[in-house]
Amino acid sequence: MILDIEITFKEKLYECHKDIEKIMVSKSHLFPLDAIGNIMVNQSILNAEKLHLAELLEAIQRCVYFLDASSRKLTWPLTKEQLEAQKKDVALFEALAAINERFAKLQDALGAAMRHACILAGEPNDSFLKVLGFYEKAGVLESVALWQLCRTARNLAAHDYEIESLKVYLLALQAHPSFRGLTRLSSLPEVKKLA
Repeated sequence: MILDIEITFKEKLYECHKDIEKIMVSKSHLFPLDAIGNIMVNQSILNAEKLHLAELLEAIQRCVYFLDASSRKLTWPLTKEQLEAQKKDVALFEALAAINERFAKLQDALGAAMRHACILAGEPNDSFLKVLGFYEKAGVLESVALWQLCRTARNLAAHDYEIESLKVYLLALQAHPSFRGLTRLSSLPEVKKLA
């Protein structure tokens, strides 16, 4: 069971790395660069909205970078027994709190970017469920249910320090598409610039 969780976790981390690469390619198509690599800014409303989306994508990169740094402080996978044995370990729970906060920021940034991209693409965005449905159909999200599970689990972890809730949260976090590829993100030039 633990080996399966560890393998799944590593696979999800790798997939996140691939998602970040796709974001970088998308970003380069949205914004033309001048001869020295700066984004050419046009004052039109559309370009201003595209620039805002680029800023959201950069915020996602920062979130992933710092989430990766926090996750490296722990030995994965964490077990229920380990959490119970170390239930008063301040360093462990500070690291888990940092991971929860950073994952929450990542999920919020992803949500904002997804909604904004839907607006730019002219897709339905009057409810976030429609935004999630669009990205599920496009193959960006594995499933709306998984997104909602991770959202619920992260909210439980933010307000509840029961071992069982933390176990559910950690399993959901390891399975979440936006947590994929974190172990390889440090090698991306865009992420290295943030260090």
